[in-house]
Amino acid sequence: MEKERNESIDIIKGIGILLMILGHCLLPIYLRKLIFTFHMPLFFIVSGYLYKDRTFSTITGITLKKIFKAYLFTGAIIWIVMIFRGQADWGLSLFFGNGSRPLFNCEILRGYKVGPLWYLLAYCWAVVCFHFLLKIKDKKKIIFILIIAFEISIIFAHFVGLLPLDILPAIPAVLFMTVGYCYKQGKLTSLNQFKHLFHFIGIVTVFLCVYKGGVSMASHSYKLNLLQLLAAIYMTYILYLGAKRVALKHTKLLVFNVVRGG
Repeated sequence: MEKERNESIDIIKGIGILLMILGHCLLPIYLRKLIFTFHMPLFFIVSGYLYKDRTFSTITGITLKKIFKAYLFTGAIIWIVMIFRGQADWGLSLFFGNGSRPLFNCEILRGYKVGPLWYLLAYCWAVVCFHFLLKIKDKKKIIFILIIAFEISIIFAHFVGLLPLDILPAIPAVLFMTVGYCYKQGKLTSLNQFKHLFHFIGIVTVFLCVYKGGVSMASHSYKLNLLQLLAAIYMTYILYLGAKRVALKHTKLLVFNVVRGG
């Protein structure tokens, strides 16, 4: 029997890819800031939504074979290009593995960054950590632990700088995955009782983050701290609701065409 696909998730992933491209184009500053508020968190939230628990050996195998190999392969191609451009020492970037800020705030290491490849390393850490966190039955406790870890990581990044291999960006990534997972499991249905308040807080938070905030998962920079996380979660939720409506209309149209054709 063919497994049903969640068209809403397909749509939201497609939107996320388009936003990732648009976010790196020349756009009005506030539109760009709006996109950056949630375009990368969206992928981690979706990953949590689609997550299926496996054994640690299976997860490690998949992570190493599919993700880390992709990191090395893509990085090797970039390195070859850099060699022809006279930047042979860029290979150290693959070893350090930081996204866009210098490791340990060291100016000497400012030029060594892997750019978009940070996502693969952060995702590796996030999946492994998420596997162990799911062993905690109380999901509220997981979110509390991750919020504390996030706050500590922000302080650490400010005073010390980033750690190698995108370890710090993986912390909010795990939190986003947890939100997506809890939503799929129906753990957040109680929010429906406060729907209007939730939307009000969400809209205000997004406006604040667009006009006064700024976020970059690659550099582990969250100008308005927890508000940035809330804005990312809210915008992803709004996109998902929109995607569900589009998918529902598409399904009704298909059913109508089948019936009419039959």
